[in-house]
Amino acid sequence: MRNSYIKDWEGNKIKVLIQQRSELSEKKIISEFQRHFSAYYDRSNKESAEKGISSSITDVTLHEVEPVYEYLMHIRKGWMVGLSAGYGIGKSLNAEGDTFLDQGSIAVGIRFGKMINPHILIHTEWDGWNYTEEELLPKTEYSLLNYTLACSYYPGNPATLAGGIYLRGGFGIAVTNLVTPDVDNSSDNYETGFGLLIGAGYEFRLSRRFALGIGSGYNKLIINGEKYFKSGQFIPFYIDFNYYF
Repeated sequence: MRNSYIKDWEGNKIKVLIQQRSELSEKKIISEFQRHFSAYYDRSNKESAEKGISSSITDVTLHEVEPVYEYLMHIRKGWMVGLSAGYGIGKSLNAEGDTFLDQGSIAVGIRFGKMINPHILIHTEWDGWNYTEEELLPKTEYSLLNYTLACSYYPGNPATLAGGIYLRGGFGIAVTNLVTPDVDNSSDNYETGFGLLIGAGYEFRLSRRFALGIGSGYNKLIINGEKYFKSGQFIPFYIDFNYYF
């Protein structure tokens, strides 16, 4: 008899005792373990999952031991707060419908929400893009902001690498701003409208609670302002840092 280890959805190390006389390879045993234990993850029914494992794999016994950090499986439960930063391509139309902004600049995102099941996160999302035009005077700062109620969907099996994939969508309030900071008595010129968000990416587990990800999205801002903006959009390319608690 020899020991092999795999980890469950709560981040506990699971010891799989493999009998030498078993006809199944270690790779096959671990694969079957992941398949059945992922069913436990979805149903929160450990006894059923262990029975499933026992019925398909002979001579394998499971023992939970001390909790350890989870690196391989994509464990998501409870609350989450995330921060994203990167580069975005922004474009906007003025009130007359002409393109007056088409640039690349810094983009950031913040999110906070709760997992309602192992595959769905409901959260608020704030995405912003900012560009400063310094070549023409006076210096002008443009901001495109999207405040949304969003849903992130993780379609893959949490027990496999596919569990890191996410799809995201949301809607909410769009905000644009134009300001000339070097001009005396300059003030913000906010206009608001309707915002849409779609996105996708992948998370890499750093520990039981932390995940580092890469992602991109599309933010559409429908403003129909009478003075500055008719519409805007920006496409960010993010590095995500998420904390689950």
